[in-house]
Amino acid sequence: MSPTQRCLKHLRELGYTPAVVEKFNSFTKQRNDLYECIDILAVRPGMPVLGIQACAHSSMSARVKKCIENGQGWLATGHTQLQVWAFRKLKGHRKLQLDSRNIPLINQQFADAMNGMEVGGSHVQSHD
Repeated sequence: MSPTQRCLKHLRELGYTPAVVEKFNSFTKQRNDLYECIDILAVRPGMPVLGIQACAHSSMSARVKKCIENGQGWLATGHTQLQVWAFRKLKGHRKLQLDSRNIPLINQQFADAMNGMEVGGSHVQSHD
């Protein structure tokens, strides 16, 4: 079972409705993540929208770094969370254990600027 499939199963068990947002580009033969860091979006009433980077445990530190670098725009929108999830087998345990890391919002000024922007072109200035 792939890391993405394990994450989807676990999210459903937690009561989330998950959707895979990672896409495969058949021309370049590469997988493209949403905002270069999100494989799965998950929603649950009363909870922030959860973006997840699913990976093998051996590549977790590289994925955390990637999410810190590329996920700030996602986090700055508000009412969102970004996490890196990997499953691993621990000694003495029969089941795989989830190892998750929360990605913090690093730049509050960036978040304030994002939240101050208006959508839909209603904040357009003319240059005569």
